[in-house]
Amino acid sequence: MRYIVIYDITDDDLRDAVAKKLLDYGLKRIQYSSFIGDLPRFMLHSLAVDLNNMIFRDHGKERGDDGGGEREREKEKDRRRSVIIYPLCDSCYSKGITIDKVRGRGIKHVCDKVHSRDDFGGGGDVTVI
Repeated sequence: MRYIVIYDITDDDLRDAVAKKLLDYGLKRIQYSSFIGDLPRFMLHSLAVDLNNMIFRDHGKERGDDGGGEREREKEKDRRRSVIIYPLCDSCYSKGITIDKVRGRGIKHVCDKVHSRDDFGGGGDVTVI
């Protein structure tokens, strides 16, 4: 089954570790904090356990007390540790649309048909992935 994994992690070290773990499981980065890939059920469970352990492990090192400000900032960093995993069936994946100016202009569909600009009311070039 194909999965999309997204995360919101403010701690730099933990965020890097989560990204590396997702790559280790063979997922492909599609955005800065988004990955996609196929995982059998047993690997999905293993990944979920690994990510759970990482999220709840204390990655942030508490710094010395400077009147509370620095310690409070460290606590704030720890508050945003979230990973979400969504299953994505083939039917839904094939209906995906990408709009990406950096990799190419226009709208890209996850399908085989090339669309003209007129199909979408003019504007940028429209191609397929």
